Amino acid sequence: MPTATEVKAFLTTLTPPIAVNASADITSQVNAAIADWTRRTRYIPFFQTDATPVAEPYDPPGPNKKGMNRGGIETLLLRNGLISVTSVYTSVYNGSVGSLQTLGVNYFLGPSDAASKGEPWTKIEFSAPQWGPPQSVVITGVWGYCSGSVPDDVWYAVLILAASYVLTAMLQGIIAGPDSIKDGDTTVSQHFDNKLGSALAAEAYQTLAGYRLMN
Repeated sequence: MPTATEVKAFLTTLTPPIAVNASADITSQVNAAIADWTRRTRYIPFFQTDATPVAEPYDPPGPNKKGMNRGGIETLLLRNGLISVTSVYTSVYNGSVGSLQTLGVNYFLGPSDAASKGEPWTKIEFSAPQWGPPQSVVITGVWGYCSGSVPDDVWYAVLILAASYVLTAMLQGIIAGPDSIKDGDTTVSQHFDNKLGSALAAEAYQTLAGYRLMN
């Protein structure tokens, strides 16, 4: 994800260029933009930096959503993206460790082309309808959208979203910038259209729309 230094550098490429005081810490604005992106896409986190598998319980999928015997269908839509899977257990309840399911036999990950496209899996297709108590399907894996690196368009969208947060903070007086400074032959100013931040955010959200988890 973009850094505070990269966001500051981006602001100086605008017309007119905008400078943030060198001593100003914009880390909180950058982190807020990343959190905003994560919240709106519903991949938590969008960029996963921790490779530790985490167990997440699910109800058996299906129209039967009440009582102790839930489920009835094969397709389980996930609440989050699944970057990698360690194990899938069913019938986990009342102290039982449950039944370990075998990938490619008892269940399949979907969409089937997700890995080849650099995307996470967002559903599990069981080979038979699932039935059981609440929270009796336990999926262990690494969750989020991606790890290692983010798509180029996401990196740029988060960059300009973070820039919009910084511009809003400058307008509110939270972050100070000099009226104008000389950067080589370029005059860098903090006088800018007060709608610029909104325009940058709108552009970022257009990209975000293509990454939102729809389950």
